[in-house]
Amino acid sequence: MAGIIDSVSPFDEKEDAWQAYCERLEHFFTANEIATEPKRKAILLSWVGPKTYKLLSSLVAPRKAGDVFYKEIVDVLQKHHNPRPSVIVQRFKFNSRVRAQGESIRAYVAEQKRLTVFCEYNDKLEEMFRDRLVCGINDRRIQQRLLSEGTLTFPKALEIAQAMETAAGNVQDL
Repeated sequence: MAGIIDSVSPFDEKEDAWQAYCERLEHFFTANEIATEPKRKAILLSWVGPKTYKLLSSLVAPRKAGDVFYKEIVDVLQKHHNPRPSVIVQRFKFNSRVRAQGESIRAYVAEQKRLTVFCEYNDKLEEMFRDRLVCGINDRRIQQRLLSEGTLTFPKALEIAQAMETAAGNVQDL
C-alpha cells in the first residue's frame, strides 16, 4: 500500500447515522486495501472521535476499548445508536399503511418496502408485499382487478396496478 487515501471524519450522531458511518469506513478500508481486523480496529478507534470513544469505553467496561474485536465495537455502537425496533410494532406500521390520496403506486410500494426492514417476514416478504398492495391500494377499480386474478404474484400485481394508474392518468390528460 503506497499511502492512505483520504480519511474518515469523527462520528457525529447529529450529522450521521452510525450505520452510514460504518459503511463509509468500509469504503475507506476497501480503497486502502485494509483487510486485517487489528488494523481496522485501530483505525476505527483512532478516528471515531473522543465523544464516541468515551461512550464505547463505557459500553464495553470493564474491558478496554482496544481489547474488543472490531465487529463487536461496531455492533455495540450500532445497538446503542440504533436499538432494534419491536417486530410487532414494525409489522403493525406495515400492515396499517394505506396508500394516501394522490400518492403514486410507485411511492406507496417504496414506502412499504422501507417499512419492512425490521418486520422479519423473510421468505414470506413477497407475499406480504402483494397482500398489502391489494389491501392498501385505496382504489376500488384497481383492487377489483387485482382480486379477479386467479394466481397473483407481487411483480404481477405491481405491473397491473401501475399500468392501470398510468392509463387512468393518460385518460385524464385527454
